[in-house]
Amino acid sequence: MVPGAIAYYRFDEGAGQILHDYSGNGNHGTLGSTAGVDTNDPAWNAQGLVFAGDDHVNCGTGVDASVAGLTVMAVVNSAADTEQAIAAKGVGTGATGTGWYLEKRTGANRYAARVYDSTGAFKTCFYPSAHANGTWGMISLVADGLSIRLYSGISAGTPVDCVGLTPAPAQQLVLGKLSYTGGFYLTGGIAAIYALPFALSPSQIAQTYAYEKAHLAPKQVFLP
Repeated sequence: MVPGAIAYYRFDEGAGQILHDYSGNGNHGTLGSTAGVDTNDPAWNAQGLVFAGDDHVNCGTGVDASVAGLTVMAVVNSAADTEQAIAAKGVGTGATGTGWYLEKRTGANRYAARVYDSTGAFKTCFYPSAHANGTWGMISLVADGLSIRLYSGISAGTPVDCVGLTPAPAQQLVLGKLSYTGGFYLTGGIAAIYALPFALSPSQIAQTYAYEKAHLAPKQVFLP
């Protein structure tokens, strides 16, 4: 694991209502419903958590970007080509706001990262040809204060200019749906998530990918 993670979720629990943060920062998640939003919990299996399109995990407000950087890495297996939030911590009107989102987008094998820059303006970058539905892959959002870039495994997509970031300290980190609404639910599985308040280098992305590939293989989560 790369040092400095503000949260690291291994999805090893297999049962219960708590998703443990192995970074040592205590940013544990809670499986459970939000009154008036949804009433179901994601289900545990041997690989991690299975999201059925009507459930989520709340991970509190402690996981956030810094004003200068962010890395969010998720091992995910989507089952649909609809727009789905994997990990989200933000709120906005679309054009302006605070925070960030890591998403599966409409269209085959298409993923996206959305970040609000230092002025609160909305920036989006895409990886249009990541792993196929029904297979596992690692998708990583990296923001370094100058641009945002999305990785599929260790392959980097085209960067998008993004000067600085606007954190969202009051918003919860939510897995499996948008953080401030009941929409954009994930249909599929998550087996690991990292969050770091700085940008990882390409070599650190590769290091983390290799670690997770070895760590997850005994759970039948096979990264390409």
